[in-house]
Amino acid sequence: MLITCTQCPRPPVYWSTNCFRHIPDAEKEKWRNDVLHDVYYYGGIGVPLQECDFSGMDFKTANLSRSNLSRAVLKGANLQECVFIEADLSGADLSEANLFKANFSETKLDETEFAGARLERANFEGSDMKAAKLGGGNHKHGFFHGVHAQGAVFRDSDLSDSVFSAADLNGADFTGCKVARADFSGANLTDCRFDGASGLELVIVSDDTINADVLKRGGC
Repeated sequence: MLITCTQCPRPPVYWSTNCFRHIPDAEKEKWRNDVLHDVYYYGGIGVPLQECDFSGMDFKTANLSRSNLSRAVLKGANLQECVFIEADLSGADLSEANLFKANFSETKLDETEFAGARLERANFEGSDMKAAKLGGGNHKHGFFHGVHAQGAVFRDSDLSDSVFSAADLNGADFTGCKVARADFSGANLTDCRFDGASGLELVIVSDDTINADVLKRGGC
Protein backbone atom coordinates (compact mmCIF):
# COMPACT_ATOMS: atom_id res chain seq x y z
CA MET A 1 0.00 0.00 0.00
CA LEU A 2 1.41 3.37 -1.02
CA ILE A 3 1.55 5.80 1.90
CA THR A 4 1.13 9.48 1.09
CA CYS A 5 1.06 12.77 2.96
CA THR A 6 -2.26 13.51 4.67
CA GLN A 7 -2.59 16.67 2.57
CA CYS A 8 -1.11 15.78 -0.83
CA PRO A 9 0.10 12.83 -2.92
CA ARG A 10 3.76 13.22 -1.84
CA PRO A 11 5.26 10.57 0.44
CA PRO A 12 5.69 11.56 4.11
CA VAL A 13 9.11 12.25 5.59
CA TYR A 14 10.90 10.89 8.63
CA TRP A 15 8.54 10.08 11.53
CA SER A 16 5.78 12.29 10.17
CA THR A 17 2.42 11.74 8.53
CA ASN A 18 3.12 14.65 6.17
CA CYS A 19 5.62 15.64 3.53
CA PHE A 20 8.03 18.37 4.68
CA ARG A 21 6.15 21.22 3.05
CA HIS A 22 2.98 20.25 4.98
CA ILE A 23 4.58 20.02 8.40
CA PRO A 24 3.20 23.15 10.13
CA ASP A 25 5.73 26.00 10.07
CA ALA A 26 5.54 26.37 13.85
CA GLU A 27 6.70 22.75 14.23
CA LYS A 28 9.44 22.62 11.61
CA GLU A 29 12.32 23.83 13.77
CA LYS A 30 11.61 21.25 16.48
CA TRP A 31 11.14 18.57 13.82
CA ARG A 32 14.51 19.41 12.25
CA ASN A 33 16.28 19.26 15.61
CA ASP A 34 14.58 15.96 16.46
CA VAL A 35 15.80 14.51 13.14
CA LEU A 36 19.33 15.72 13.85
CA HIS A 37 19.25 14.09 17.30
CA ASP A 38 17.90 10.81 15.95
CA VAL A 39 20.45 10.65 13.12
CA TYR A 40 23.22 10.61 15.72
CA TYR A 41 21.44 8.53 18.36
CA TYR A 42 19.75 5.88 16.22
CA GLY A 43 21.56 6.36 12.90
CA GLY A 44 20.36 7.90 9.67
CA ILE A 45 20.63 4.97 7.29
CA GLY A 46 17.79 4.62 4.80
CA VAL A 47 15.63 7.44 6.15
CA PRO A 48 13.14 9.43 3.98
CA LEU A 49 14.17 13.11 4.02
CA GLN A 50 13.20 14.17 0.51
CA GLU A 51 12.58 17.91 -0.03
CA CYS A 52 13.46 18.73 3.60
CA ASP A 53 15.25 21.97 4.48
CA PHE A 54 18.31 21.52 6.69
CA SER A 55 20.09 24.73 5.69
CA GLY A 56 23.03 25.62 7.93
CA MET A 57 22.63 22.61 10.22
CA ASP A 58 25.53 20.57 11.61
CA PHE A 59 25.50 16.93 10.46
CA LYS A 60 29.27 16.43 10.81
CA THR A 61 30.27 12.72 10.55
CA ALA A 62 26.61 11.58 10.25
CA ASN A 63 25.88 8.37 8.34
CA LEU A 64 23.04 8.95 5.87
CA SER A 65 23.77 6.01 3.59
CA ARG A 66 20.88 4.85 1.39
CA SER A 67 18.73 7.76 2.62
CA ASN A 68 16.43 9.72 0.32
CA LEU A 69 17.56 13.36 0.28
CA SER A 70 16.35 14.12 -3.23
CA ARG A 71 15.64 17.85 -3.69
CA ALA A 72 16.60 18.46 -0.05
CA VAL A 73 18.13 21.81 0.91
CA LEU A 74 21.43 21.59 2.79
CA LYS A 75 22.78 24.98 1.81
CA GLY A 76 25.65 26.06 4.06
CA ALA A 77 25.36 22.91 6.19
CA ASN A 78 28.33 21.33 7.94
CA LEU A 79 28.61 17.88 6.34
CA GLN A 80 32.26 17.16 7.02
CA GLU A 81 33.06 13.45 6.79
CA CYS A 82 29.39 12.57 6.30
CA VAL A 83 28.64 9.22 4.68
CA PHE A 84 26.10 9.25 1.83
CA ILE A 85 26.91 5.86 0.27
CA GLU A 86 24.10 4.81 -2.13
CA ALA A 87 21.94 7.74 -1.02
CA ASP A 88 19.71 9.76 -3.34
CA LEU A 89 20.63 13.46 -3.42
CA SER A 90 19.44 14.13 -6.95
CA GLY A 91 18.36 17.74 -7.36
CA ALA A 92 19.46 18.62 -3.81
CA ASP A 93 20.98 22.00 -2.90
CA LEU A 94 24.36 21.61 -1.17
CA SER A 95 25.69 25.00 -2.20
CA GLU A 96 28.24 26.54 0.18
CA ALA A 97 28.16 23.38 2.32
CA ASN A 98 31.28 22.03 4.03
CA LEU A 99 31.72 18.56 2.53
CA PHE A 100 35.37 17.97 3.45
CA LYS A 101 36.08 14.22 3.24
CA ALA A 102 32.38 13.41 2.66
CA ASN A 103 31.73 10.00 1.09
CA PHE A 104 29.31 10.00 -1.88
CA SER A 105 30.25 6.58 -3.28
CA GLU A 106 27.58 5.13 -5.62
CA THR A 107 25.28 8.07 -4.84
CA LYS A 108 22.61 9.66 -7.05
CA LEU A 109 23.67 13.27 -7.63
CA ASP A 110 22.07 14.14 -10.96
CA GLU A 111 21.46 17.92 -11.20
CA THR A 112 22.66 18.42 -7.61
CA GLU A 113 23.85 21.94 -6.73
CA PHE A 114 27.33 22.20 -5.15
CA ALA A 115 28.16 25.82 -6.07
CA GLY A 116 30.73 27.24 -3.65
CA ALA A 117 30.84 24.05 -1.58
CA ARG A 118 34.04 22.70 -0.05
CA LEU A 119 34.60 19.24 -1.54
CA GLU A 120 38.26 18.81 -0.69
CA ARG A 121 39.11 15.09 -0.41
CA ALA A 122 35.47 14.11 -0.97
CA ASN A 123 34.83 10.67 -2.49
CA PHE A 124 32.40 10.39 -5.43
CA GLU A 125 33.51 7.01 -6.75
CA GLY A 126 30.97 5.48 -9.12
CA SER A 127 28.32 8.13 -8.52
CA ASP A 128 25.78 9.44 -11.04
CA MET A 129 26.41 13.19 -11.38
CA LYS A 130 24.83 14.10 -14.69
CA ALA A 131 24.41 17.89 -15.03
CA ALA A 132 25.60 18.43 -11.44
CA LYS A 133 26.77 21.97 -10.69
CA LEU A 134 30.12 22.07 -8.86
CA GLY A 135 31.40 25.50 -9.85
CA GLY A 136 33.47 27.85 -7.73
CA GLY A 137 34.54 25.49 -4.96
CA ASN A 138 37.62 23.93 -3.39
CA HIS A 139 37.66 20.35 -4.68
CA LYS A 140 41.36 19.57 -4.21
CA HIS A 141 42.20 15.87 -3.99
CA GLY A 142 38.60 14.96 -4.88
CA PHE A 143 38.06 11.34 -5.93
CA PHE A 144 35.77 11.14 -8.97
CA HIS A 145 36.87 7.73 -10.28
CA GLY A 146 34.26 6.11 -12.50
CA VAL A 147 31.61 8.82 -12.08
CA HIS A 148 28.90 9.38 -14.68
CA ALA A 149 29.13 13.16 -14.92
CA GLN A 150 27.94 13.97 -18.41
CA GLY A 151 27.28 17.69 -18.71
CA ALA A 152 28.50 18.45 -15.17
CA VAL A 153 29.74 21.97 -14.52
CA PHE A 154 33.03 22.37 -12.59
CA ARG A 155 33.61 25.92 -13.79
CA ASP A 156 36.18 28.02 -11.80
CA SER A 157 36.83 25.24 -9.25
CA ASP A 158 40.15 24.13 -7.79
CA LEU A 159 40.52 20.50 -8.90
CA SER A 160 44.24 20.21 -8.24
CA ASP A 161 45.35 16.62 -7.58
CA SER A 162 41.83 15.27 -8.13
CA VAL A 163 41.18 11.88 -9.73
CA PHE A 164 38.77 11.48 -12.68
CA SER A 165 40.10 8.16 -13.95
CA ALA A 166 37.62 6.05 -15.95
CA ALA A 167 34.97 8.78 -15.55
CA ASP A 168 32.38 9.63 -18.20
CA LEU A 169 32.74 13.41 -18.49
CA ASN A 170 31.12 13.85 -21.89
CA GLY A 171 30.26 17.56 -22.28
CA ALA A 172 31.53 18.55 -18.82
CA ASP A 173 32.63 22.16 -18.32
CA PHE A 174 36.05 22.77 -16.72
CA THR A 175 36.29 26.40 -17.82
CA GLY A 176 38.65 28.39 -15.57
CA CYS A 177 39.46 25.40 -13.35
CA LYS A 178 42.78 24.63 -11.70
CA VAL A 179 43.62 21.11 -12.86
CA ALA A 180 47.31 20.68 -12.07
CA ARG A 181 48.14 17.00 -11.50
CA ALA A 182 44.49 15.97 -11.98
CA ASP A 183 44.26 12.39 -13.25
CA PHE A 184 42.02 11.90 -16.31
CA SER A 185 43.41 8.47 -17.25
CA GLY A 186 40.78 6.41 -19.03
CA ALA A 187 38.20 9.20 -18.84
CA ASN A 188 35.78 10.14 -21.61
CA LEU A 189 36.49 13.82 -22.34
CA THR A 190 34.37 14.13 -25.47
CA ASP A 191 33.15 17.73 -25.91
CA CYS A 192 34.63 18.83 -22.56
CA ARG A 193 35.57 22.49 -22.18
CA PHE A 194 38.88 23.55 -20.60
CA ASP A 195 38.84 27.22 -21.70
CA GLY A 196 41.08 29.26 -19.42
CA ALA A 197 41.94 26.27 -17.23
CA SER A 198 45.35 26.35 -15.55
CA GLY A 199 47.75 23.48 -14.96
CA LEU A 200 46.79 21.63 -18.16
CA GLU A 201 50.43 20.88 -18.87
CA LEU A 202 50.51 18.83 -15.65
CA VAL A 203 47.32 16.82 -16.26
CA ILE A 204 47.76 13.03 -16.09
CA VAL A 205 46.28 11.18 -19.08
CA SER A 206 46.61 7.89 -20.91
CA ASP A 207 47.44 8.01 -24.61
CA ASP A 208 44.34 6.22 -25.84
CA THR A 209 41.73 8.15 -23.88
CA ILE A 210 42.30 11.87 -24.33
CA ASN A 211 42.08 13.79 -27.55
CA ALA A 212 44.91 16.28 -27.91
CA ASP A 213 42.44 18.72 -29.45
CA VAL A 214 40.47 18.84 -26.20
CA LEU A 215 43.43 20.24 -24.29
CA LYS A 216 44.44 22.42 -27.21
CA ARG A 217 41.04 24.11 -27.13
CA GLY A 218 41.62 24.69 -23.44
CA GLY A 219 44.68 26.75 -24.15
CA CYS A 220 47.33 24.09 -23.50
